[in-house]
Amino acid sequence: MGVRHPQNMRARVSEAECESGCLMDTTCVGSEMQFGVFMGLNICTQTQIIDFIPSQSSVLYAIVFRCPRYYTCNERPCLNGATCWTSSPPRNAQCTCADGWTGFRCERRFNCQDKLCQNGATCSNTTSGYYCTCLGIHIGKNCQRLKTCSDGACENGGNCTDVSTGGVTCQCVLGYAGQLCERNVTCVDHPCHHNGLCHDITEGGVTCACSDDTTGRYCEIQKTCSDGPCENGATCTDISWGGVICQCVMGYAGHLCQRKVTCADNPCDRNGACTDNSGGGVTCRCPAAFTGDYCERNNHNNLVYFYIYM
Repeated sequence: MGVRHPQNMRARVSEAECESGCLMDTTCVGSEMQFGVFMGLNICTQTQIIDFIPSQSSVLYAIVFRCPRYYTCNERPCLNGATCWTSSPPRNAQCTCADGWTGFRCERRFNCQDKLCQNGATCSNTTSGYYCTCLGIHIGKNCQRLKTCSDGACENGGNCTDVSTGGVTCQCVLGYAGQLCERNVTCVDHPCHHNGLCHDITEGGVTCACSDDTTGRYCEIQKTCSDGPCENGATCTDISWGGVICQCVMGYAGHLCQRKVTCADNPCDRNGACTDNSGGGVTCRCPAAFTGDYCERNNHNNLVYFYIYM
C-alpha cells in the first residue's frame, strides 16, 4: 500500500464551524479547512498532522502536533476597521473589532442571533446589522442602561427627577400617565378630580363630568365665590383651603343650593308634618302656635295670654 499525502486532502466547512475551532487534523483558514496546509491567517492554536507509517500488513496512524506560525499586524489580518494588536512577548495578531462587528478577523456583523438586545427589547435584523427596540425606561444600542433626566426620559412635559439608585421618576402633567408620561390617561388612571365622572374617548383621552362646585378639564379647579357657584339667592363664603360654603334661602337645598327642598331635607320647623309636592318643593303642616311655609314663625294670633294681678 502506497503512502498517502495528507496535504492533498481538503475539507470544506462553514464559517461558523471554522470559528468554533479546528476539526481534527485540520488548520482553519478563513472559511476553509485544509489538511496539513498553512495558508492565510491560522486561527487554530495547534495543528494536527497525520503521519502515515507503513507496517507489515496495515497502515498505522500517528498524530503529530505542530503549532502554526504567528502572524503580525503588518499582514493586515483584521477587517472592517478593526484594530490589530499583539501581546508581549509577541504572539499571534489579535483583532479588536469596530462597533457592530465580530469574528476572529472581525469579518461578520452582529445580528439578532447573537442575542445582544437586553431587558426585554425586541431585535430586528438590518442591512447594517441589527436594531434593538427598547422597552420603557431602558436606552442604549442594546437597551443596556436606564434612562436619566438628561436623556429626556419624561415625555409630554412631565417633570423629571433622577433616582440615586438608577432611573427616574416622572410627574405627569394633566392628561398623561405611564411610567414616563408616555400615553394619554384613561379612566383606569382615575384622572377626574373631586369625584368627577369619567368617560373614555375612543380616539384617546377622557372627558370628566364635574360636580357643580368644580371646573376644569379634569375637575381640578374648585370654584370660588367670584365664579358665582351658589344658586337661588344663596349667600356665598370662600373657604381658605378651597371651595365655598353656600347658605341657602328657605326652600332650597344642596351643596350649592341648586335644588328645591324635599321632605328628606327636614325643612319643616317645630316638628311640622312634611309632604312632598308633585311639582317640587314641600308643604308643611304646622303646630297650632306656628306658621309660615316652613313653620318658621310664631302665630301670635293663637297665643293665650295669662295675666296675674297683684
